[in-house]
Amino acid sequence: MDIKLVQTLLFVVFILSLGLFSLLFKEKNEEAVFKKLKLFPRCFKLIGLVILLCSVSLPWIFQRLLVDGTNHLGMICVNFGLSLICFSRDKVEDEMSNLIRLKSFYRSFVAGIVGFFFLTWMENKVSDGFSQLSADTLLGTILGIYLVSYYVTKSKIRSAE
Repeated sequence: MDIKLVQTLLFVVFILSLGLFSLLFKEKNEEAVFKKLKLFPRCFKLIGLVILLCSVSLPWIFQRLLVDGTNHLGMICVNFGLSLICFSRDKVEDEMSNLIRLKSFYRSFVAGIVGFFFLTWMENKVSDGFSQLSADTLLGTILGIYLVSYYVTKSKIRSAE
């Protein structure tokens, strides 16, 4: 496949993704929200945080865990720790927190996909060969954006009350 064609296709997909992303931020009337989500117990946040911190710090303490200067096993563990943090209960779980979770999840998913296409397009624009971000990087980005979006939105709503 021609490099110019790939770059053009990635740019078109990026523009279309931006259009879809802008539709998500329109105010909508949410009439029905899930009454109760199936989430992990609250103690899993602490377990996820410990896994996250260990997977980030241990490979640089023990250099043998690095493969070609990157931490592949650590990134998998980071995603696991972030998943435990994302999908565990808060102290207060009500309909408002379910709505915040839902909005944060679909915003982070779309932002991750748009960012994925944009970074892949930029990488191919700069370099000669076709390369793509890894799936664990994409998942980690989506989970990280979800956590930031969830807690920022939650703090804004709680401070407005």
